[in-house]
Order: sequence, then structure tokens, then C-alpha cells
Amino acid sequence: MSQAERRSGGLRPTEPKARSERRERSPKAGRVVALAGVALSIGLIVVGIRSFPLDQVAHTLAAADLRWMLAGALFYLLPLPVRGLRWVTLLRAVKPVSVVTASEVYAFGTLANNVLPARLGDVARAFVLAKKEKISASSSFATIMLERIFDGLVVVGFFLTVLVIAPPTAGWTFGLARAMGLVFSAAVLGSAFVAWQEERATKVAAFLVRPLPAALGEKILGLVKKLALGLHALKSARATATVIGCSILIWVLEAGVYAFVQQALGLDIPLHGLVVVMAVLTLGLTAPSAPGFVGVFEGLVIAGVGLYGVEGAPALAFALAVHAVHFSIGTLLGAIAAWRMGLRVRDIQTAAPAEALGAEASLQ
Repeated sequence: MSQAERRSGGLRPTEPKARSERRERSPKAGRVVALAGVALSIGLIVVGIRSFPLDQVAHTLAAADLRWMLAGALFYLLPLPVRGLRWVTLLRAVKPVSVVTASEVYAFGTLANNVLPARLGDVARAFVLAKKEKISASSSFATIMLERIFDGLVVVGFFLTVLVIAPPTAGWTFGLARAMGLVFSAAVLGSAFVAWQEERATKVAAFLVRPLPAALGEKILGLVKKLALGLHALKSARATATVIGCSILIWVLEAGVYAFVQQALGLDIPLHGLVVVMAVLTLGLTAPSAPGFVGVFEGLVIAGVGLYGVEGAPALAFALAVHAVHFSIGTLLGAIAAWRMGLRVRDIQTAAPAEALGAEASLQ
């Protein structure tokens, strides 16, 4: 990207009219989800303020060993290039992309997740990569969906392993693991069907859109084909194995962050318990929330550590400390990536999911 493009904001629409048209096309459903997420976050924050001794929480955080906190922050950096490698592997059937580019765009997506509601950071990075690499946003987003599916499968796998070896007493953990396991298993099977049986998947889509107007039906079928291209990595055993291996390594490293923060606060949760906390948090964050997952993040961590007898001020202090590591380092990395690529979050914050997937002309 040229210096002129950097100064002009990179992805900003050149015409104010285009921006207003995008806002008009933004689906109301997306706004409802975003508002619901904000309401949930606010509700949990209010509950936290009323239910926890904030002075004790502050004292616990003030007594934290900053050396262990710094170690946790540095450890949080390690998965980024692994995530970049995994995304490059998934993108290979669409277009070869460097690990550096994939890592930077992923970091920008993390920044966007921290400032936009409803996990729109994933949509943002699909949009950014499509613009940067001149590829279909639909195919780009399909690879991101695959990332999330494999993340879910690996986390559920870790979760179920702990439940078999050393299960906590709360019965709801089994229900959560089984339900999410079914969801992600169905998702990966559906993705594999589209990848391996693209012609049949297209015929099924053609049958389903038959009642729709011809122009809309053709647009949806074109979208299905672009999504299928983003799923082609599943047709390669080597690529699939690489993605699975990267996903396992990512979540092993993620668990290490929890272990370092625990050491900083002097808690005594077993390692398998930290895996459960990580799983509860990761699976629970699929729910909508305010930007940065404020409130929802803390509520999920508190629910997880409560399974191992950590309650009250230490539970909230642990949740806040883990969140601080995720938010601060993720935002910093995203800001650096945005600066390197000449991007600003406000340039894409009005892009709705439907636009990022369907309005291919705006990405050229």
C-alpha cells in the first residue's frame, strides 16, 4: 500500500454516498444482535458490581506478581504466527498469502473484535484480506469459519478429555460439552460435504433458492460457490492435518496464559481445571456481547473457576487479569498491524456481515 493510501485511510469509501448506502443496507437483525450483546454485558457488569467486594478485588490485583503477569502477556504473543500459518494453509486453495500478511490481518481482526460488537472482527478481517489480496470476501470468510470450527472442535476435545479423566462436580459442564461437540461436529461435516461434493451442494442450494427471484437466486448460488472455494483445504489430508496440528498448539499455548496469570495471583487451580475454564470461556464467547466481550468474559471465567472452589474477590480478580492480558496485548498487536497496513477500524466498522460476504464489487 502506498503512502498516499495510508494517509487516506486505506479502505475508506471514496464517496460519502457509498458509506450512507452501506448503512442503509445494514440488516436490522445485526443491530438487534449487537444491542442484545451490549445489554447482556451491561447486565453482567451491574451484577458484578453488586455481588463482589470490589475493594478486595482491587487488593488482590494490586498484590499480583507482575513478573508472572508479564510472562503471561509474552506467552500470549506465541500463538499469533501459528494462527497465521493455519490461515495461510486454509487460504492456499483461494490464493497464496504470506504468513506475515495473514498474521497481521488476524491481529487487526482481534483489534476490531475489541472495539466492535457481536464478534464483527471476523467479518472485518475477511473484508480486509479480500481488499488487500484482491480475492473474494466470501471465500475469505469461509476460511475464517473453518478456523472457528476447528477451534471449537479442539477446545471441545480438550474439555471432554478433562470430563472423562477428572470431571468437576457440576453437571452442566457435561451438557455444555456434549451440545457444543454436536454443533462443531455437524459444522465440520457440513463443510466437508460442501468441499468434497461441491456439485451436489450447489444443486441443493439451487433447489432451495428456486422460489426466490431469479436475480437473487443467482447471487446466492454465486455466493455458495465462493464459500465452497474457501473450504477446499478440507480436500487435502496434509492441509487438514496441518490445520488440526496448529489448532492444538494454539490452544495449548492459550492454556499457558491462564497458568501464568494464576501464578501471578497465587491461586491453586489444577492444570486440567484451567483447561475447563478456557473451554467454558471460549465456547461461551460465541454469545453476543459488548465490544471486547466486557462483562461476558468475566462472567464466564468466574463460572469456570467456581467449579474449582475459587469464588468471590479472587475469582473476579483472576477474570479481570486474564481479560486484561487478552485485551491489552490483542489491541496492541492489532494497532501495530493496522498501522503497518494503513488501516483504521472506523473504515470498516459500518461494513455489515452481509455486505462483506455479498458485495463483491465493493472489494475490487
